[in-house]
Amino acid sequence: MLQAAILDAYCPHLGAHLGYGGTVQSVRGVDCIRCPFHHWCFSAQGDCIEISYTDKKIPSNAKVHAWPTMEWAGRVCFYYHPDKEEPAYLPPDCSEWDSKMCQSEGLERIIRTHVCEVMENCSDPVHFQTLHCHAWLPIPFLSRFTALTHHITCSEKDYFLDFGNKVEFRFCGYLIPSFMDVPIDVHVTFVGLTLMVFRFKSKKFGATYACKSLNQVAPTVIVERDIWYKDPEMPYLLFLFIKAQAKNGFEEDFLVWEHKICQKKPLVVSGDGAIMRRRRWMIEEERSAEEQGNAEDDDEDEGSEEEDQDQDQDQDQNQDQKDPPTADCVAQYAEHRREQKRLCAQNAARP
Repeated sequence: MLQAAILDAYCPHLGAHLGYGGTVQSVRGVDCIRCPFHHWCFSAQGDCIEISYTDKKIPSNAKVHAWPTMEWAGRVCFYYHPDKEEPAYLPPDCSEWDSKMCQSEGLERIIRTHVCEVMENCSDPVHFQTLHCHAWLPIPFLSRFTALTHHITCSEKDYFLDFGNKVEFRFCGYLIPSFMDVPIDVHVTFVGLTLMVFRFKSKKFGATYACKSLNQVAPTVIVERDIWYKDPEMPYLLFLFIKAQAKNGFEEDFLVWEHKICQKKPLVVSGDGAIMRRRRWMIEEERSAEEQGNAEDDDEDEGSEEEDQDQDQDQDQNQDQKDPPTADCVAQYAEHRREQKRLCAQNAARP
């Protein structure tokens, strides 16, 4: 059975890029990637197993680093650590969804923001009642007669952030009858900083799941990809309605994310939620395990909390000042995607 593998990009011989002109070959029954320059062959574990033009023993350091890789929810994921340590956590098991639920392709979109904005969003309970107060309907002008009421819960543990939302749907001030099975429970789990698992559950019609990946391809450019799973018991029209609501909710956020700034000292007031605490949590997830062990407890006194807020905000502000123009980042990514598709088509055309 074929399995995905992710290696460092450059050959240890003379530094050729394995992704440009490299090919997958079978060497003595082992699938390898062959360097286009001198045809050194590397296994999925990163070991060089063939140098065709030498009769000497292959040097023990002739290898490229193989990153921990797994196929999850229709995509290939790998765990990156600057010191190349083993994974500290894994995505939740989705084998039951793959075997029992119907899979549906989602969207691929470019968002001009930083991935931390998406996570901070769940720590802002007020914006759900203001920005996301109307439901999407096929006839747009009817949306103004709808009202969504959100009941938010949020907690974090280690590398996971859990966000719950019980949504009530009203039309012209009236709660939709029970045959629509309202409210619907929405549960979101952030896996690290770049994976999200949405669960939309109703009592009568089962559940549907959405798995989102947030790939930060530039400092202020995210590529978001969705894959959906539907319970066979859920009516297809209800499934489409849930997908449309989720899509509409994200697009309402896009308009804010893509034009906001990261305030150095946001004027946070009582009722704004745990925005700054969540920001510190995200920064902790970026640090090494040793640094995380020395992290301060969330129950620190008010003076220390304000100092931490300033430091966190200074980091974000400094990062914003270093960011390249977003338009250039988007153009570079688009060109990169076109080149990838061209190479795939070229390889597919080979005999």
